[in-house]
Amino acid sequence: MPARLAKLPAAQQLWLSLEKASARFFSADGDRSDDLLVEVVRRDPNAAASFLRAVMIFSGVTGVVVSCLCIGFLSLFWTVSGLCERPLRWWLLVHTLSQILQVPVRFVLLARINSAEVAQGSMEECVASFTASPAWRASKNVSLFTYGWCVLGVVWVINAGDCSLCPGIYRISVFVLLQAAARTGVALCSYRRLFPTEANMDVALKVEVATPHQITSIPLVCFSLELFSEPGANCAVCLSEYDVGEQLRRLPCGHHFHQNCADEWLRRSKRCPLCIRAIDEVPSCHCKSQKCD
Repeated sequence: MPARLAKLPAAQQLWLSLEKASARFFSADGDRSDDLLVEVVRRDPNAAASFLRAVMIFSGVTGVVVSCLCIGFLSLFWTVSGLCERPLRWWLLVHTLSQILQVPVRFVLLARINSAEVAQGSMEECVASFTASPAWRASKNVSLFTYGWCVLGVVWVINAGDCSLCPGIYRISVFVLLQAAARTGVALCSYRRLFPTEANMDVALKVEVATPHQITSIPLVCFSLELFSEPGANCAVCLSEYDVGEQLRRLPCGHHFHQNCADEWLRRSKRCPLCIRAIDEVPSCHCKSQKCD
C-alpha cells in the first residue's frame, strides 16, 4: 500500500504532463489560420456546423470500424497475405495507421463544435482556433498522404495478379478503398445539400437581354455641351468623351451612352451599366444634374 501511494504523485505528474501536451497540440499556436474551412464557416455558421458534424461523425466512426477490422484481419492472416503478388498487406497496414492517427482530430473537432453550440459561442472563432492548431495541420498532412496512398492502393489492386492463395487480402483492400470513396462522396453530398447558394447565385445572376423593340424604343438625343452640367462627359461603356453632334441613347434611368455602345450593351444585358436598373423598370428621378421628363 505505501509503495502504491509513493508511485501516485509521479503518475499524476505524468498524466498532467500528457494533458498539457494534448491541450497545446489541439489549440492554436499563435499562427492565424488561413484554412478554407474558416471561409466555409464564415459563409453560414449553422450550415457549416451541420456539415462538419456529419463529416466528422461519419469519418470518425468508419475510421474506427475499418481500422479494427483491418487490424483483426492482419493479425490473423498476416503470413498468408504475403503470398499476394503485390504488398497489399503493407498497404493495408499503413492505411490503417493513417486512419487511426486522424480519428482523435475528428472527434476533438466534433466536441469543440458541440461545445461552441451549447455555449452559444462564435462558430467561426471555434473553427479558426482549431484549424490553427498543430493537430489540424498534422491531420491535413496525413490526409494528403492518405489520398496518395489510396491511389497507390488502386494501382496495386488492379495489378494484384493471382490472389487465389490469399483472396481475403484482396477483398478487404477493395472494401477499404470503397469506404474511402464513400467518405468523399458523403462529404460532397453534405456540402451540396447544406450550401446550395452557389446554384442559386448562378440562377440569380442569369443575364436577361433587351429585345430589339425595347432597344429601338429608347429615345435618342444629340450631344451638346449644354446636355451635361459638367464638362468632359464620357460614355461609361467605351470610356470615350462625347463629341458634339453624336447620337446618344438616354436610358429610362436617365444615363446616357453612345448609341452603338448602348445598343451593343443592351443586346447582352437589359440593365444599365452604371446603376444596374433594368430598362423596363419604372423610371424615377435620380440625378440632380438631369431633368426628368
